[in-house]
Amino acid sequence: MDNEMNQVAEDYLNNTLENVEVHLVSIITYNENKKLKFDTETGIKNQIETIIEERYHLFDNNKIDVENNPILRRITYIVFPVWDLKGLVEEFQKMI
Repeated sequence: MDNEMNQVAEDYLNNTLENVEVHLVSIITYNENKKLKFDTETGIKNQIETIIEERYHLFDNNKIDVENNPILRRITYIVFPVWDLKGLVEEFQKMI
């Protein structure tokens, strides 16, 4: 980090940062089992986007009252579908 961000981090940790608003980021990785059918970069990107939309459109947003909870409105979710997540984890474990 640069010096300016280091100072912000130090002030936050020391509870001396004024007017701070925290926005959380949640990274979600899951094992995707739908096969990719395209072989171009654009086709693959579009299919991945469609797969994510299909997976999450069924979520019932009424289960979590985001509109009336300012903390929940500050959470950003980043979704990473991974094909062969088990294999990726096993390969990572070999490397450490």
